[in-house]
Amino acid sequence: MFFNCNKNLERLLGSFGTDGYLVRGTKLKKSEVVLYDRFLPKSEFINEDNRFSPAGVEWLYLAWSSDKVLANECAINECRATSGDRFGICSFEINPFNASEKIIDLTLADEMTYEDINTKLEDAGKSYRSLCYERTKKTRQAFPTESEKEKLKTEISFWVLYTYLKLLSERIFTPLDDMDDKNLMYAPFQCMAQYFLNKGYVGIKYKSTVCMGAKDIVLFDKTLATPVGPIQDFVI
Repeated sequence: MFFNCNKNLERLLGSFGTDGYLVRGTKLKKSEVVLYDRFLPKSEFINEDNRFSPAGVEWLYLAWSSDKVLANECAINECRATSGDRFGICSFEINPFNASEKIIDLTLADEMTYEDINTKLEDAGKSYRSLCYERTKKTRQAFPTESEKEKLKTEISFWVLYTYLKLLSERIFTPLDDMDDKNLMYAPFQCMAQYFLNKGYVGIKYKSTVCMGAKDIVLFDKTLATPVGPIQDFVI
């Protein structure tokens, strides 16, 4: 499926800095001085598995939304911060010389319903059948042309891809309970990340499991984005 549909999933890394907001948050100690360095992943502090990376791996996880307030809310929720916590949020921008790198977008179907996806294929099938019928009346030739077959193949590929992505977001990208074994539950995601990494992609955009409407991005190289602007420092 990926071999046939990978172009649909590709997004330029630079686009996420122009059509939305990239932020990263962290819970802060009451007395610590906050600098940019506090928002960069460091292996010695990554003691648990993350969704796409095992413990100790310095991949950069960012919250993203076209709405800045929602991006900040996502960052807070991802850190499981609660009332009374001191919290910091830092904006990030994509390094210009990495803007043409590509990431995989697993959220394409998030705003669609299964009915939307099915209807698109059904309409294509009706159009296909109608063309064959009209041609039969004129030429008695019912066989489809090569271009018609290719178009229908494209529509079927679209249906498979978007149905899979919809199932992925709804059934697999779900929040974990405190009792869940992260090492076990995140293993399939980490295999997926390695697959995309081996294909030359630099990251993944995926559905946030803790903030409706927001997305998360993981970058396989933490230097692809840089902290910028003033740091927000506040008590929730």
